Amino acid sequence: MNQILITDTHIKQYKKSALFFKSQIIISIVIICVCFSYFIIFAFTQETNYQIAEKLVDNFNISRLYADIEKPIYEANYTINENTFSVIALIEIKKLRINYPILSDTNKDLLKLSPTKFTGPEPNEIGNLCIAGHNYVDARFFSELSRLNTNDLITIIDLKERSIDYIVYDIYETFPNDLTPLAQNTNGVREITLITCNNVNGKRLIIKACENM
Repeated sequence: MNQILITDTHIKQYKKSALFFKSQIIISIVIICVCFSYFIIFAFTQETNYQIAEKLVDNFNISRLYADIEKPIYEANYTINENTFSVIALIEIKKLRINYPILSDTNKDLLKLSPTKFTGPEPNEIGNLCIAGHNYVDARFFSELSRLNTNDLITIIDLKERSIDYIVYDIYETFPNDLTPLAQNTNGVREITLITCNNVNGKRLIIKACENM
């Protein structure tokens, strides 16, 4: 009789263990599927955004090709995901193989498409043009700005067909609430400030450059 009771108890415990094990497997599979689906959607979205940036560059270059050199290039407006913006210039950094449009406004949606004007004057005008870009920890947008050194060149091509080289003179990190990199007192000099995130420590990487005279 005791042997039967022990056997029944063992069987019940085994069934409970098996049921628990199966439920854990099912939950694990569901979690893996959800994570994999999220990764696919994220990767597809990022690739789509990258393709949009490339298309904007192509449109800008086509406009430059057919524009009257004596007149500013037509500033076309685009609407993507309810965000209306224009391309105000191109930024080129040959060392990093960067060639992106600069969008006219900054918000979290537009930052996914390309670098954006954060504050300051129009491109290649007197003052400090501040340009923000995402750090995706790969080769896109401003992810590789940390590779720049002083005396490296950054080129801005504006809607008036002006191509101006800016030479890097300062590189540093600061906290997100530090507004000094945005200061506009440049003593009559053209300057640009590139801003991106350090995804490790939460600080902002700042690249300061002035017109290469």
